[in-house]
Amino acid sequence: MNPLLYALYQLLKVIVRLALRIFYPSKKYIHAERLRFDYPAILVSNHPNTLLDPLTVAAKTQKLVFFLANAGLFKSAFGNWFFNTFFCIPVTRPQDTNGQKKVSNEDSFARANEHLTRGGILYIAPEGTSEMERRLRPLKTGTARIALSTEKKNDYKLGMAIIPVGLTYYRPRICGSRQIVNVGQPIFPQQYAEAYEADPIQATRSLTADLENEMRTLLIDTKDETEDQRLRLLESIRQNDSPLAGEERFRREIALLQEMRRISDPLFFEQLDTYGQLLKKYEIRDQAVAKEGKAGGLSLMTVLALPVYVYGWINNYLPTQIPVWIDRKMDLYPGYTATVKILGALITIPLFYYLQMKLVGWLFGAGWKWPYLLSLPVTAWVVWKISGRLRNWKVRRRYQSLSAEQKKELADLRKNVHPGN
Repeated sequence: MNPLLYALYQLLKVIVRLALRIFYPSKKYIHAERLRFDYPAILVSNHPNTLLDPLTVAAKTQKLVFFLANAGLFKSAFGNWFFNTFFCIPVTRPQDTNGQKKVSNEDSFARANEHLTRGGILYIAPEGTSEMERRLRPLKTGTARIALSTEKKNDYKLGMAIIPVGLTYYRPRICGSRQIVNVGQPIFPQQYAEAYEADPIQATRSLTADLENEMRTLLIDTKDETEDQRLRLLESIRQNDSPLAGEERFRREIALLQEMRRISDPLFFEQLDTYGQLLKKYEIRDQAVAKEGKAGGLSLMTVLALPVYVYGWINNYLPTQIPVWIDRKMDLYPGYTATVKILGALITIPLFYYLQMKLVGWLFGAGWKWPYLLSLPVTAWVVWKISGRLRNWKVRRRYQSLSAEQKKELADLRKNVHPGN
């Protein structure tokens, strides 16, 4: 490989890891050690968050990763050069042709076979499309076809693996939210050799089904949006009463989903939905009901930090809010929101920090430039922390403004739907 391209890949990998860590500061990798291996492999994951999904997986993988990408990205001359140069292999989906011609990916599959035979790593999103939802859609057979055909061409001695990864986002469009990256056990296609020789189509389906079943255990896999919203509310109730973090919280949420599915009483779900609707109507959160609006004032530390908050808000406004404005103006599919914000911030933050530093040096003297520059990321963090406290304070204030009857109704509903009751 071209050493310059390899060096650029490693540099971009560092930038991506830093950007993802800032955007999803509560990111938790489960079994990250499974992304350290010494055999050819196909990495697969669910695909709710467009470009961030492959980047999240590749950023933690030790080896260089190639990507099986939507052929639409290669249509322009620049796109064709860029994505072919930077480790992507095009694949055409039936929806990309509008049914006007038969889809053939023989050349792409051949490139994938060759890459894996050489010991390479390939990322595939086997759902085929990206939908911002917490559930796994049925997998396409392309991953299994590539894996089995590659092993067959190597007399089933290559020893390649398919490594499933489950991605669970909690508020994927919002900077500062949680993310779980759960890496599953590798699946070795050579174990399907006998079945593939006897019936390639059935073996491909069997491998796809096994992969899908494994992936469903790695993420929050709700049936529909209604079930997802109910689970979020129940988990919020449980979290506010018994706080957990990281993997423990994730495991509890999976168990809570199974517990919720065993409930057959329609009254339970009617009360749960009513509770959620009232929280939305009053613009409050379960935390306020759980604590009965206690600690309604701001802490002394928060009050003392308000001047720093104002300074940070003013000086970080343009570099952090321009990407948000761009995302709103572009009005893209919501799955691109986080991507646009991160890519935009990678440009606006260095640019405006530099320009503002130069302006401060011009206004107040060169000696102020570097202290000012160093203050920007520090006060940006203060703004983020204080903003969360101010939001919680406003929620508590709204709860305190409710009548005694409204508070009692909320408390009774919460007690009736409390997990474990």
